[in-house]
Amino acid sequence: MLMKAHHTTRSTRILHPFVFALSPLLFLFAHNMSELTLLERQSLERLLFPSVILLLGTGGLFTCSRIILKDKAKAGILTTLLLAIIFGYGHFYMLVVEKAGIQILFSLGHFSFGYNKLYSLISGVLILLSVYFFKKTSRSFHTLTHFLNVFASILLFLLLGQIVLYEFQRMGDRPQNISYVKEPDTETKMGDTLPDIYYIILDAYGGQNILSNEFQYDNHEFYDYLRQQGFYVADESLSNYPCTVFSLASSLNFDYLDQLTDVVGTDSTDQTVAIELIEQNRVMQFLGAKSYKRIHFRTIYAPTARNRHADWEIDCERGLINDRFLKMYLSTTILDPIIRRLSGTKRERIQCQFAKLAEIATIPEPTFTFAHIIAPHEPFVFKADGEEVERVSQERFQGTRRFEPEGRKLYIGQLMYVNTQIKELIEILLNTSKQQPIIILQADHGARVPPWETPQLQWFDILNAYYFPEKNVSLLYPSISPVNTFRIMFNLYFQTSYELLPDRSYYSDIYKSPYQFIEVLHQKHQN
Repeated sequence: MLMKAHHTTRSTRILHPFVFALSPLLFLFAHNMSELTLLERQSLERLLFPSVILLLGTGGLFTCSRIILKDKAKAGILTTLLLAIIFGYGHFYMLVVEKAGIQILFSLGHFSFGYNKLYSLISGVLILLSVYFFKKTSRSFHTLTHFLNVFASILLFLLLGQIVLYEFQRMGDRPQNISYVKEPDTETKMGDTLPDIYYIILDAYGGQNILSNEFQYDNHEFYDYLRQQGFYVADESLSNYPCTVFSLASSLNFDYLDQLTDVVGTDSTDQTVAIELIEQNRVMQFLGAKSYKRIHFRTIYAPTARNRHADWEIDCERGLINDRFLKMYLSTTILDPIIRRLSGTKRERIQCQFAKLAEIATIPEPTFTFAHIIAPHEPFVFKADGEEVERVSQERFQGTRRFEPEGRKLYIGQLMYVNTQIKELIEILLNTSKQQPIIILQADHGARVPPWETPQLQWFDILNAYYFPEKNVSLLYPSISPVNTFRIMFNLYFQTSYELLPDRSYYSDIYKSPYQFIEVLHQKHQN
């Protein structure tokens, strides 16, 4: 019997801690594959490198646990428990801070006891009790170890299978090279001078109707300022799509996306097709052929995270980790407070974007600048005067909660701050540019307020304003939608002859059936 027990101990393999260490990373990747793909080099950064670090770290925890407990099976279970504590932080934070709105439990003088200290206390007690139990007990944990090994192996198989299957389906559902957009007409001629072009997307900036009806906010002062500066404000404008990825894929290629449904099918949830259209967009191709230096502002949002076809990319991220997926992953771990301190905040990113936009006017070559500013979209980090919104409110009023009464106030406050920054930027660009620039201020979609059950036309109500040199606005009209923005601009300044498209608005469920477009408005353009 002793020999048999000894043989069982030697034959037991401790696999479960290492598999459980990889599972949260693979789970997050599998559930974001509509925006991610294995078929790009960045996947090495997102999966391979973190996996190596996770396996090495788990090996270190297991070795320390084995030294303390003198038993391989007990050490494996303790290591899995430690990993659960490390990766359970994000769920605890969501439950206590985001759901319950509790950040500080109590304060005594300069000492405060918040959710971080509470989690540390619970974790510390749990670890001490577990170590004490394992050292005192003489029970064998080989059966439990075997069960955990089998369970972890099945979990790993399911996660890897989901990722690989999705990738194979994606490869089979569409051709290797998306050829939806036509090559731009590069035969047209322009005069001797080329104006700088700024295409500035203000995420979720609602139009005057929705601001007035839903938020009880009158934005006419900002609209009046734009008109005084020479802007044409299309105050009846609606976006063509109610989500960023499709809105930008459409406007930057100045066409609708109907044919994407034929390419990927109505059942596909693969947003990377539209993301590719944003990166390989027709506007940059056209202006690149006209000797423009193309500038792209990188963001943490997948559709505008990068543009490998731009001549220059401006990155306003700070810290060692700039990838949105890895930041999202680390935010679920106990390292989240450290990463937050070392990484740049949304406040810093937006302030940096406005500062860098102001510097572009000094570049001697003609430039086309695309800047996606994720504001007034939540998280709400700016009050109207630029002061910082409290951390609890930043985290609490997101998702469906962003349009609760307090969330609506925060949205308007951030919108007012954006207005102030836009005013300052406009004055700099108009006063320091080599010649009058083209400036387009446009929202990708409106403020998507409830009810959510059916598509709401107000979701499409957007800010859409144009500054054209010499106030050349003869082709603009109040209801112009983004799909016609560059058709009109190229016709006016590059002597092209693009036909204007009917201004249409389409809805689709971005998560369940993004390519099943439902038309909610069809309006003929005005001359």
